[in-house]
Amino acid sequence: MKRPMCWLAGLFFLILSVFVESRSWKESTAGFLETEVLLTGRITQKQEKEGYYGKGWELRLAEVVLKREEKLLPLKGNYLLRLTTGEELLLGQKILVKASFSPWEESKNPGQFDLGKWYHSQGILGEFRGKELIKKSASYQKFGEALWHLRVKASAKLRQLLGETEGALLSAMILGEKSFLEEESKEMYQRNGISHILAISGLHLMLLGNGIYTILKRILPVWVVPELSACTIMILFCFFSGASISTLRATIMFVMTLLGKILGRTYDSLSALGLAAAILLWKNPYVMENSGFLLSFLAVIGVVYAAPAIHMIFPWENKLWKSLTISLSASLTTLPVLLVNYGAFSWYSVFLNLLILPPMAFILAGGILLLLCSFLISILPPFDILMWIQHIFIISLRIILAFYEQCCYLFEQLPFQDGYLGAVGKGRIFLYYLLLFLLLRIVTSPKDIKKLYPNFWNGIFLFLLLTFLTCRIPGGFEITMLDVGQGDCVIIRNANQKVYISDCGSSSISRVGKYRLLPFLKYKGYGNIEAVFISHLDEDHYNGILELLEAMDKERIKISYLVLPKEIKKLTEQKQKLEELLFLAEEKKIQTVFMKGEDRILDGKMEILCLHPREGDYTDNANEDSMVLDISYGEFTLLLTGDVEGRGEEKLTACLKNKKQYTHKQYEILKVAHHGAKGSTTEEFLQQIRPKLGLISCGRDNRYGHPAEETLKRLEKYGVKILDTREGGAITIKVNKKGTFWKADTFCP
Repeated sequence: MKRPMCWLAGLFFLILSVFVESRSWKESTAGFLETEVLLTGRITQKQEKEGYYGKGWELRLAEVVLKREEKLLPLKGNYLLRLTTGEELLLGQKILVKASFSPWEESKNPGQFDLGKWYHSQGILGEFRGKELIKKSASYQKFGEALWHLRVKASAKLRQLLGETEGALLSAMILGEKSFLEEESKEMYQRNGISHILAISGLHLMLLGNGIYTILKRILPVWVVPELSACTIMILFCFFSGASISTLRATIMFVMTLLGKILGRTYDSLSALGLAAAILLWKNPYVMENSGFLLSFLAVIGVVYAAPAIHMIFPWENKLWKSLTISLSASLTTLPVLLVNYGAFSWYSVFLNLLILPPMAFILAGGILLLLCSFLISILPPFDILMWIQHIFIISLRIILAFYEQCCYLFEQLPFQDGYLGAVGKGRIFLYYLLLFLLLRIVTSPKDIKKLYPNFWNGIFLFLLLTFLTCRIPGGFEITMLDVGQGDCVIIRNANQKVYISDCGSSSISRVGKYRLLPFLKYKGYGNIEAVFISHLDEDHYNGILELLEAMDKERIKISYLVLPKEIKKLTEQKQKLEELLFLAEEKKIQTVFMKGEDRILDGKMEILCLHPREGDYTDNANEDSMVLDISYGEFTLLLTGDVEGRGEEKLTACLKNKKQYTHKQYEILKVAHHGAKGSTTEEFLQQIRPKLGLISCGRDNRYGHPAEETLKRLEKYGVKILDTREGGAITIKVNKKGTFWKADTFCP
């Protein structure tokens, strides 16, 4: 059997993917999480942090033991400890602290980042918040601590020489230090599909290792000495730079290369890749959930295995085409992972990588030489030649980083940048990889088989395969109420694929637009928004919309209309908010529409009817004057009520009684007003609309006591089934084409 290590690693991965389940902090720490505990552990990794309360540390601990009431509980695995203290903590030290468990925020929406899953993939099983450092040991790891200080000083020196922005970028690229990266820079690289260069590239680590080996072979041409020395240097550099997944993978493959030379064996890239995967999975099986792990290994498979086959399909002898083939092959193998994790893809990243990858070798070598030159300047007498060399390196590195920034800027201006493809299901991904593997096998198979499938048809098949993966499968009428904590957010997708948003805001979750709404839009592939409705201008209904409007350009979101209640112009307390919102909408070239009672919007089978407030019918109270929307699709009906209550709800109820031609005898679904507050959803109102299902959006353990017990009892009295976002997370309602049948599901079963 050819490449046994590769096949064994693949089998190992499949077995783990079937049997491994995410470890739960609740299982390992049950009974110790209710109160404060004493925690002991050994520091294996550390990062200095500056917070609101002063200097602090983010520590990774092993050999953790919890103590409470003389009862001890040893914990297996690694745990995270966040501790605010001015004392110096050293790698390898054992510490004793007062701490409390800090549960990770659960992912409760489609597309939302799963923090717990990410930490598990890093080998971290839980997080504690330290309250007081009681004791620390005198012993520590001197060598590890020296490497850590060297890395910190190197990062500080780069930021001093190149400035904070460029220095932080270079620190990430050559030291693996990302804590100083500016958020805007990180997002720019990610949008353009080149965020992989903000880590130490495995390809260029191999180039660095080969360069070191070549130099050592000439200096020390003694049996096995250059090989073992190069391996030692690269292993030290791996741990010095943070030992990221891609760095570990490249280091293992490099060591295998030199061991092959020592043993006189032929090096095989896929077998070395399989061994690297087996080692990482053995160390931490949950690394398979890490997108970095999947992208790193799949990119290498694309370069090593897929690129030669693609070049056989299109055998054009051109250096540029060969380079493009490598970039295209890496994209072919990593595209499903990108869609699952980000829901978006930059169409131009294949070409952009051709521009940004070649200079990476100089960035890695130039950055290291710049640090070495700076070190020599600090210990030697002043030499003009060293100062000139340092100056040349600084200018060269700044030019390359400026070139990267301009490339990103120019590519973002190109047409057809909309890469909102949406997440892809597991079944489609499995079929895609299966068909891609079969195609590559046919292309690289013996000639008698290839005669049946000439290159022309192979090229057509490859194009159809990409279309199969990236095409959007039309869905029916769908409504999603996102979990935004204490706030509201409802997204509606019509059967003709037009998307509408009704409110988005939160008073309990910061940056709700960035961390809840935008990830959902990317996950679903909703890059074009037909209209955004804002019921009123309370923070928990519109601050997420503000974030969305501000991020439109860089996130490539398009919004056609902004819809507000007409009577909002008369609310004096919200005048300034309204002016800011209208100015932003005008700046983003969004058409603003003011709706009043009895105005309607028709979109295919869907009708949106404004019920409240009617013209001249306002109370000068933001909640009472909330815009209420009657949405119908065939026989299906939905009532969105904002925060309407008190006199506003009385006028709405009167409207429902007197305007039968505009309303329905019974609503299928009611978005319960004001998060279920006791001052809304009266018996008279419920008797008029008689909904089958009530949706409540509110934060867990919110300070307002929403939903109120009185409101829940009223809903129960009228036979209304209730779903709320506190436990189940996002609520999704799917309606059939005729609008005669619907079902509701929660994101967290």
